[in-house]
Amino acid sequence: MNISLYFQVLNEYTPTFTPQYLCTYYNINASKWNESGCTAPQYNNQFNRYECSCNHLSTFALVWSPYFVPCNNATQVQLTNGTCVLKSDDIGS
Repeated sequence: MNISLYFQVLNEYTPTFTPQYLCTYYNINASKWNESGCTAPQYNNQFNRYECSCNHLSTFALVWSPYFVPCNNATQVQLTNGTCVLKSDDIGS
């Protein structure tokens, strides 16, 4: 099974340099974002969006990784490539 994912980057957040984007899912058991089973995002000029696919169902995100940032506090989570991003709490239930 493959699920297709589409992410549009808002203009106010578009960087002036070429960032690294990662298609990720939240691994509940490891408590961190992971790219396993997801393709690298490809930019689609026609629809002004990034597209990728994953071979499982989960919580997905397009993560912007402008450069390597090591984790240094509890509000951050580390991706498998070593980049650190802010942790997002699940709201609901």
